[in-house]
Amino acid sequence: MAEAMYWVSTVSTVGLEMAIPAGLGVWLDRHWGTSPWLVMLGALVGFVTAMRHLLRLAETRNKQDKRNRSSRDSSKGLGTTD
Repeated sequence: MAEAMYWVSTVSTVGLEMAIPAGLGVWLDRHWGTSPWLVMLGALVGFVTAMRHLLRLAETRNKQDKRNRSSRDSSKGLGTTD
């Protein structure tokens, strides 16, 4: 259950990282009459932020998988040849 909650939280965070800057851009465009420039800037900022988060998540997950594989191999007495 804890693993599922972690992933729900992560997916929600990435979604909000993309939606909030674009939504703020829409609001500011309406307020200042600069349409569509701030919504495009917000969408770009949100996309870059979410991609950085996803890449960091993939990197962390990859390190965890390598660590788990290494400990599993060493417990079997296989060791690694890297």
